[in-house]
Amino acid sequence: MRDKILKQQRCFEAALGAGITIEAAAAAAASLYGACAKTAVAWCAIHARSDGRRGDFAFWVRVFRHLGDDG
Repeated sequence: MRDKILKQQRCFEAALGAGITIEAAAAAAASLYGACAKTAVAWCAIHARSDGRRGDFAFWVRVFRHLGDDG
């Protein structure tokens, strides 16, 4: 199960490289992760931050905020 989640996480983060918008990333997270969307997006932000990718970190924080209280 953990391997599946890590694979999904890498694919989801790769979407950033394709020029995905905040709204589209939030919608994809909600579709893929359901009630855990905010957690998945938070992990994307944590990984970006720990890798020193400031722009990616800021993007994922915006996606996290876009998900609001419903994500």
